[in-house]
Amino acid sequence: VSTQSTGRHILIHQALGVGIMEDDLSVPGKLLWANNGDAISTQYAGTAALKGDYCRTGERGVAGMMRDGVSSVTRMYINIFRDTNRQAAIDIMQGLEADLAEIREEVKEELNCIPVLLEQGQKLLPSAQENKSHNI
Repeated sequence: VSTQSTGRHILIHQALGVGIMEDDLSVPGKLLWANNGDAISTQYAGTAALKGDYCRTGERGVAGMMRDGVSSVTRMYINIFRDTNRQAAIDIMQGLEADLAEIREEVKEELNCIPVLLEQGQKLLPSAQENKSHNI
């Protein structure tokens, strides 16, 4: 958020130098900054940037908090289950030696965790009886 303020200040200063008024940059500048943050975050972490709603609107809403929660869980999943292969690819491109046997073993272990995660997730979901009582 502080980076956004600094970037906005510099953008306004440069725009004023070429005759563009600050009011003309307010909404487009926020959207440009937030969309750029989403693009960088997606490349780095696999999800859109957190607190994107605040960058776009200046307000923090429940929907934005829920979106950030989903993004955080998605990032955790990517970190636990998907990052090994990505890191191995980066290592290979940098000329480092990747231990493919270790990677295969990690993937096998990760796959064994999936049924347990699904079972735990189902326990967190409301039962059919609870859905009926809440008219869901």
